[in-house]
Order: sequence, then structure tokens, then C-alpha cells
Amino acid sequence: MTILTVILVLVSIGAISGSVISGKPLVGFILGSLLTALLVWVSGIFHFLGGIAGLLVYRLVCEVGIFGVSCGNASWDVIYAISSLIGTLIVLCWIVGSFVLDEIKFDVNANLTVNIENKKLYPGDDVTVRVDVDSREDFYFRRGVLKLVSWETIYTAKGPIELALWSSEKRFGHSTHLTGRQAHSEEITISLPKSWETNFSGANWGVRVTLNVPGAKDIHGGQKLDVLLDGMPMGA
Repeated sequence: MTILTVILVLVSIGAISGSVISGKPLVGFILGSLLTALLVWVSGIFHFLGGIAGLLVYRLVCEVGIFGVSCGNASWDVIYAISSLIGTLIVLCWIVGSFVLDEIKFDVNANLTVNIENKKLYPGDDVTVRVDVDSREDFYFRRGVLKLVSWETIYTAKGPIELALWSSEKRFGHSTHLTGRQAHSEEITISLPKSWETNFSGANWGVRVTLNVPGAKDIHGGQKLDVLLDGMPMGA
């Protein structure tokens, strides 16, 4: 009964916290209660496994006679309690540590340069993009993403806002390792859409490149380009 009371209290605290943090009472309450219940359930499993593991290890130690430990005067309930507490602490530290490591991002000492062969293009043309990465330390990027994007800028009381109109992407450089002062270059070709898809008033065009580096901040670069229609830049 005591265990159920503790679980209900923890889930209630998680539900209330979810409501307050999210600003959406019902959604936050449901998500908070579910996530807290999941955390309690996972902790309970490791609580039990930790206790059983502690009992088995102590039994093995006393049977072998290491350190002069005897099974005759062993307090098994105390051993189980201590071991289960250790198991719970391990899983909680692992969960918190994983969350903290995901939030902490470090800078990578590398330069990303993006060049476009021809910055004046027509609808339907291929855009050839050269991506150069110059590293000054060892690092690894999981993948690179090249996006060809069209957007317009809307000015509001809170400042300018970019509104996406069209986008297409290609991935490159999967699992690339670079050592200190090593350069990496790639040429990627991506196609502009046809004219009827690009006739947006006030549209801007450009390419944006992102290198995804695990455990570090993503590296970004880009270039603007002109998409011409009947000899006039789009949006003119």
C-alpha cells in the first residue's frame, strides 16, 4: 500500500509539472503523468534487478569465502534494500545524464564553405553546389544535408519572419571522419522546380547546408541565388 501511495504521489507531481511547463493543462497533464509513470516503471524494474543482483553477488562472495564473508550471519533484507537502491540510482543517473548530454552541445573547430557554380538560374535548371569542410581538429559528422529553399520575408511588429514557400533536400557525406587540418569536398547537384511552381511574389532562393555532428553544435552554411523567369529575377 505504501509503494502504491508513493507511485501515485510521483505521477501526480509529474502530471502537475507537465501542465505548468507546457502551458496546456490537459495535454501537459496527460504527457506528464505518462512520462512519470514510465520513469517509475523503469526505475522499479532496475530496483528489482539491482536487489536480485546484489543478493546473487553477496551469495557468490560468501560461498567462495572472499574477504572472510560468511553467509551464516548475512542480513539478506538489508543487502536487497541496498542493492535495489543502487540499481534505482544507476538508472536515474543514466536517464538524467542522457538528457543533459543531449542538451549540452560543443563547438567544432571547422569551417564550412558553400559555393554555387552559377548563381543565376532558370526554373528547371540543375544547381551545382560545392561544399568544402576545413577542419582544424579531429571530428566526425553523421551526415550532411543540402536544402534548396524558397522563402519570403514577412515583416511584423515582432520583427521579420521567414515563411517557407518550397524546399527540396539531398543528403551527402554519410559517416565522414576528418582528422586535424584535413579538408573534405563534395559536389552535389539538385534541381530547381518548374516555372509554374516557382512563381511566388517576393520569393527568395538559396541553398542551405547543415552538417550534423553528434554531441556538438551543427555546422551551417549557405548561399543565395537568383532564379530568373523570362529574363527577370523571380519576385521582381
